[in-house]
Amino acid sequence: TPDQAVKEENKDQSLTIYGEVTELIDKVNLGDYVDIGIDAENYQYITIEIKGHFLFDSGDAELIEDAKPIVNKIGDVLKQYSGYKVEVIGHTNSIPQTKAPYYNNYILSTWRALSVATYLAETKNLGWQNVYYEGRADLEKIASDDTEEGRRQNRRVEIRLYNKKNSEN
Repeated sequence: TPDQAVKEENKDQSLTIYGEVTELIDKVNLGDYVDIGIDAENYQYITIEIKGHFLFDSGDAELIEDAKPIVNKIGDVLKQYSGYKVEVIGHTNSIPQTKAPYYNNYILSTWRALSVATYLAETKNLGWQNVYYEGRADLEKIASDDTEEGRRQNRRVEIRLYNKKNSEN
């Protein structure tokens, strides 16, 4: 069927990118800082998930100095896919934010995504025409917020690198 053919094309493209990005991430020694995944439902993109506690102080959205080399190396990997769509998604744990300027987790997660997106678009010259961002607050937890370790895991930034076919849409 046409839908199955599209899914197979997506799968082929995304699996190729997944293998290449995994190799590049290993080559620049980022394995302790990121997890690589793939959109296993539709195969439209691969994910590079950056563990948030390496990027930001708790309750803040400004990249810490130690995080910049990590984001820099990820930007170098993404530059290999010039013209491809890159989506940066910020996540938080469920601890409520009440301090200015991040009055809630939606605002904090959006500003965190914007911080990484700005670095990639401007510092790494990926360009705003290909880089998008959004915050999802604590809606997509990957661990329980009942422990500090779980809350730490939920504070993260996910980068989606879309395959060529889905970068054109």
